[in-house]
Amino acid sequence: MAICDAKTSETGAEQGRRVEGSTAWLGWLVQGAGHELMLFASVGILLFGLDDLLFDALWFGAGRARRDAVRGRNPVSGTVAVFVPAWREAAVLPATLTHILPGGCGW
Repeated sequence: MAICDAKTSETGAEQGRRVEGSTAWLGWLVQGAGHELMLFASVGILLFGLDDLLFDALWFGAGRARRDAVRGRNPVSGTVAVFVPAWREAAVLPATLTHILPGGCGW
């Protein structure tokens, strides 16, 4: 003979609610972790963006000083390497070298 107490017997719906309640903390934990990761990523992106902005401002600000320093220098003397990216170099290189070198192709 089975003894059934009305207070301890549960239906399937009640068991489902108990399982939902016991795993609710997991949903809260995942949602909280997602928010923390998004906050961390957004702060990182903001800091790296400000860093780029600072260096861009310094580069633009120093542009005039660079131009003034270059104007006072003598032209490059000695051996110089020139990289010319072109699809068909044979058609492009003679004109490029004639334009770059002051004496033409006189090497």
